[in-house]
Order: sequence, then structure tokens, then C-alpha cells
Amino acid sequence: MYREVHEQGFGGARQSVRRWLSVRRHLPTHMVGQRGVRATPKVLAWLLENEASVQEPEREALRVLKASFPEVEQLAALGKTFRSALLRHDVDALQAWREAVQASDLTHLKAFAGGLDWEWEALEAACRLDWSNGPTEGAVNRIKLIKRQMYGRGSTDGGLSTRSANASCWLPESFP
Repeated sequence: MYREVHEQGFGGARQSVRRWLSVRRHLPTHMVGQRGVRATPKVLAWLLENEASVQEPEREALRVLKASFPEVEQLAALGKTFRSALLRHDVDALQAWREAVQASDLTHLKAFAGGLDWEWEALEAACRLDWSNGPTEGAVNRIKLIKRQMYGRGSTDGGLSTRSANASCWLPESFP
């Protein structure tokens, strides 16, 4: 294979071709693209899950991925730490995660952590305070639903005319 691509103008080393082939041989086709291994949402979810909860074929694919790219193991560990700290609202664990990322060689994760530095006070406040914008988001979502239904895009049940016909069920019985 190396001779064939070398004759076509490839100037890389044999090891590059060997690594490229070994990854593509053992990984499922949906994980491998033309330029390399794809970080699909499914693959990222496998990395963040507990290994026991991942099915055997996916677990084998992860083993091959981690063997082919050693930095994936470190990325998975840091991703799990970040997820766990966020779910527990643990600011000290987030700070320790941030320091571990800065000590790592993962440039993309360092860039992500650098972006969090800009909003660190907001992240700390989100972890420490019980405030939530959930009720506001729910109200906005309901208003958008009504608007879509008014214009006939929200459902197939007739839009504004159906909503107007059923308006009496929204009003209290004591309404004049």
C-alpha cells in the first residue's frame, strides 16, 4: 500500500500509512471519514459514558480508538471529570479540572477552558446559586408555540381558527 501511494506522490512515512490503515481496519465505517476518525456525537457519548454501560462492539471500537490515539484516553478522562463536576455543581472540582487541562497537551480542550475563563464568575454563580431561568424559558417556548400555531406552522390541526374555537376551555368558569 505504501509503495502504491508513494508512486502517486505521497511524501509521508511508512508509519503514517500503517497507522492510517490500522485505524480504518478495526473501526466501524460510520466512525471513519476521508480525513480521519470522526468525533460524532455517538462516539463522544461513548467516551463520556461509564465503560460498563457501552455495548461490546462500541467498547471494542473505543479500545481501538484509544490504542490508535493515546490522547483520546486523556480527553475522555478530562471530559468525564468536567461532566461530573458540572452535574454536582462542584466549583472546586471545576477549578481542579481547569488546572489539569492547562497541564495537558490537548490544545482544543485548552482553548475551551480558556473560553470558560472569560465567564468563570458566571459559571461559579451558576454552580453556587439556586437561580434558574427555566420558568422564563418555558414561558418563551409557550409564546413561540402559540405564534407558530397562529401562522399555521405549529401543527396540522388548523392553526388560529382551532385555537380560537377552543379558547373557552382556557377561560375560568366565572369569566363574564
